[in-house]
Amino acid sequence: MQSDKKARKNEDDSHYEEKPKKEVTLLALEVLKKHTNINNTLKLKQIKELIKKEYEEYGYNIEDKALRDSLNRLIDLGYRICWDKETEVREKDGEIRINRSGWYYEHEFSDAELQFLVDSVVFSKYIPKNVRKEIIGKLEDLSCKHFKHGRVLPLSDPRDEHLLFTALEVVNEAIDKRRKISFYINGYGEDKKLHPFIDKDKPVVSPYRIAIKNERYYLICAYGDENSEKKLYHLRLDRMSDIEILEGQRIRPLASVYGIGREIEIEDYLKKRIYMHSGDSDRVKFRADKKVNPNIVGHIIDWLGKDVEFRDSTDESVIVYVDMTKIDMLYWALQYGEAVEILEPKELRDDIRRAVEAIRKKY
Repeated sequence: MQSDKKARKNEDDSHYEEKPKKEVTLLALEVLKKHTNINNTLKLKQIKELIKKEYEEYGYNIEDKALRDSLNRLIDLGYRICWDKETEVREKDGEIRINRSGWYYEHEFSDAELQFLVDSVVFSKYIPKNVRKEIIGKLEDLSCKHFKHGRVLPLSDPRDEHLLFTALEVVNEAIDKRRKISFYINGYGEDKKLHPFIDKDKPVVSPYRIAIKNERYYLICAYGDENSEKKLYHLRLDRMSDIEILEGQRIRPLASVYGIGREIEIEDYLKKRIYMHSGDSDRVKFRADKKVNPNIVGHIIDWLGKDVEFRDSTDESVIVYVDMTKIDMLYWALQYGEAVEILEPKELRDDIRRAVEAIRKKY
């Protein structure tokens, strides 16, 4: 009787060993994530060897069938398990079995997409070097070990980066809660360090959106209450410190600033503010001189986007229409000097004349 129980126990253990265990399923997934992509695949035997090598505590003998069942289970559960070859194998009992090989994990990001994200971090002006390394390490974990970003981290001057990360966290929370915030605004001194303007009161603003322009983070916000001026401001997040969320003060309704029924369509909003000056946009008309700058049309599209309107084109010039804030357009027109002539609005043309005259006097 006792021997019968023992025999049944051994039979149950043997049956258990043949089943695809949870551990095998999870470890197979980890091995495929770590070692494979569409260009680097593994055979069933190689997956087993890597599991034994990298997870010694699970170094029991894994049956081929158990591993195949584990991989199929992952596929059924929706994991991105793929294979590049499929053949038919006839078993001893005559049954046809599909044999898959060249197993790999299809990562959520392609290597090209990850490289783009890594480059965005590497060449950011505001992320300190130690934080860059940490973020890049996390990005590398989204691919397999074969992904190499091939970038050398430039030296970073850790002046004000901590302000940006703190500001992003607190301001995002305030926007979600629809609460006003107060903060100190900082500026650089001749010691090349940031200092708060503590001789001024901490401003209180209603935060609406965070935007990135020219590699800088801006908060789009408004001062005051519903009866205050109808104007949106753009404040640099990396210049804010001691930010407080004013729990008892709800933000000013956007309609009281930006107009009833209007939302901040961020892409369109940024197109009209290439230097992020505050103010409403105007219809601007200018002449671009192709003889002075043969590539002026390319510069216009690079800076002002493809929504510009070109008219009356000749070999020598083209008339351009664009919606832009006057102050942004003033700086842009000065940048291209002789190749651009503002025609309308007249106030902008007059402002540029005065600016040019002031510059002339200095030289």
